[in-house]
Amino acid sequence: MPGYTPLLRTLLTSIAVSLAGRPGVRLASAPSIRVAKDKLLELLRNVPETPQSSVRVLGVDNFALRKGDS
Repeated sequence: MPGYTPLLRTLLTSIAVSLAGRPGVRLASAPSIRVAKDKLLELLRNVPETPQSSVRVLGVDNFALRKGDS
């Protein structure tokens, strides 16, 4: 990514993870950072996925929309 310092790249990646696309561009424009939505999506695609661990505890809550329904 030419033209971006490591600090700015980290900031934009954080914005991309939080909001991505157009909302991310609006947030980045608040401190006068110009970036395209496609660049934020590219940054988001380059973030490594966290490994998924197995589920240890699963809670199930039954509810009814009306009293007496199951």
